[in-house]
Amino acid sequence: MGHSDQTARDGLRSYNLLRSMQGDSGIPAPQPIESVAFLEIAVEPDDLASLRELLTALGMACVGRHHTLNAERWAAGDVNLVLNAESSFTGRTPGRDATAVTAIGLRVANAYEAFKRADKLGYDIVEPEEVGASHRMSALRNVDGSLSYIIDDSQLSRTWD
Repeated sequence: MGHSDQTARDGLRSYNLLRSMQGDSGIPAPQPIESVAFLEIAVEPDDLASLRELLTALGMACVGRHHTLNAERWAAGDVNLVLNAESSFTGRTPGRDATAVTAIGLRVANAYEAFKRADKLGYDIVEPEEVGASHRMSALRNVDGSLSYIIDDSQLSRTWD
C-alpha cells in the first residue's frame, strides 16, 4: 500500500545490505549507536507551557536557549531534549502539524564512516542547508520524514555551542 518509489528504494537498500554482509561489496562496516545524544521536539506554542511543566516535574531543567531561534535545551544527566517552537518547524515533517518528535541525535564512533555506509546503501542524506539549520550536522531522512542526526565525539562538543 506504500508508494512504489519508496518500496523500490527499500528493496535496493535491502539488496545492498545483503551484499555488504558478503564482505566484498565495498560498503563500510556498520557504526553501532553508542548513545542517543538528543531528541528534538517540534512544539506548538499552545503546548509549550504544559511541556515545560512536565519536564520540570520529571527533574529536567532548561539549560540553554538558542541565540536566534525559539528553541530551548532541556537536560537531566545525559538526557537532552530540544524544544523547538519555531512557527515554521512544526510543519517541517510531512504529516506532522502538531507537537511531535521530529529529530533524534545518534552518537556513533565515526560519523564519517556511518555516512559513507548510508550513502552506499542509498539512504537520503540531508545536509544542514537543506533544512535551514544553523548547525553543521548532517542527517538521514527517516521513512516518516523525521531526521536522524549522526554525530561523533568530534561534533558532540559543538552540538550545544
